[in-house]
Amino acid sequence: MSIDGIMGRSMGGLVAYWLALYSDFAPLVVALIINSGTTDLTERYRVAGGTDLANMNAAYGLPGTTRDEAAFAVASVGHDPMKFPLADWSQMRVMQLWGDADTTVVPATHGEAWALKYGPSTDALVTNVRAGGDHSGHNGSYLQVGPMIDFVLGSLETTGTGWLINDTWVKLHGQILPVIFYF
Repeated sequence: MSIDGIMGRSMGGLVAYWLALYSDFAPLVVALIINSGTTDLTERYRVAGGTDLANMNAAYGLPGTTRDEAAFAVASVGHDPMKFPLADWSQMRVMQLWGDADTTVVPATHGEAWALKYGPSTDALVTNVRAGGDHSGHNGSYLQVGPMIDFVLGSLETTGTGWLINDTWVKLHGQILPVIFYF
């Protein structure tokens, strides 16, 4: 038995990374989809304010709305996907999706940063970037359904990493190739 895939979107990305690698059922997981997911917990805490900061502090046992990056770093050990060991991804197929206009979960410090750091260590990585896409439900990565379906169904034989805005690139047998999705 296997779990074909786990998907995490927005703050749910943090949970999905952990479930895929470290939960009791992690050995059954063969694929992970991160859809505009929070990937760098430390960075997310650094930019949080107001209610977000209060909620993050509460989740990690820190008081009020005062930012304490040192205390947060200690309290969140083992929860930041950008600090997971590279080797832990060697058996995982991963798809990262984001919109290039997302200002809520900024790709450069989340999905894109993860792909650059961990992509070469995965069994397979596919990225899909929605040109002009933001974090919303009406123009965001929610609309990237076709690529997610293709990935889950295993119709993309991939290894390595690469991307181009508005298209998906895969590295297949050492050659980077574009993949075009219609949806």
